[in-house]
Amino acid sequence: MALKPEVFLDRDIKEAKDFRLRSKSRISGDWDLRPLRKYRGPAKKTRRVHLVVGDSHAHPDVPNYRYEALGKFVAEYADKIGIVVFMGDQADMPSLMGFDKRSLGPLFDGRRYHRDIDAAVDAMARFIEPVRALRKQPKILALMGNHEFRIERCLAEEPRFRGVIGYEDLMLEDLGIETAGFLEVVSIDGIRYCHYWKSPGSERALSGETIGRSSILKYPGGYSRICGHSHRFDW
Repeated sequence: MALKPEVFLDRDIKEAKDFRLRSKSRISGDWDLRPLRKYRGPAKKTRRVHLVVGDSHAHPDVPNYRYEALGKFVAEYADKIGIVVFMGDQADMPSLMGFDKRSLGPLFDGRRYHRDIDAAVDAMARFIEPVRALRKQPKILALMGNHEFRIERCLAEEPRFRGVIGYEDLMLEDLGIETAGFLEVVSIDGIRYCHYWKSPGSERALSGETIGRSSILKYPGGYSRICGHSHRFDW
């Protein structure tokens, strides 16, 4: 005897009833849940703690106590700190202020230059001394700020001083500190560092109500960015 074909709508009604029965039994606990395949989540990324040091301006007339304190702080929390980033202007360099744009200061005084350099080297040496004693040292990076860049401006305007003065006088690499050039953007763990974000088409720093907002509008991108220079706490 030939089977009578089901009406399409009747079949849907039957499937709906079966589905409701299964759902009720699942909620009541009568239904055996099938085991799910083992979930493998994304690999965990170990994030380093970044210690960011703003423009510190080592000056020959100011003792470098704060650099000693910073070195001891890094040594104490060395198990947590993965990298220390100096944001530039570690050296104040007032002897070369005449090479800043629109400045009316003195152009060059060798004796005052070496006092400035001595203060900067002393500052970083005091910072690095307790860090050097660590078995596992954090990475240390120093950006060049516009105050260190006075040395390059001096050499550009007065080439006769080549071999007399230079970045090497700061002795950062001798102290085991990596360096990055003025306005060079350095990316570390997805965070971008620069002494300051410049206005497009010039070397002048971004300005505005908040520098953070200006940098995002003029340099859009899905990443965090950190700058120094302004001496303001802003985000």
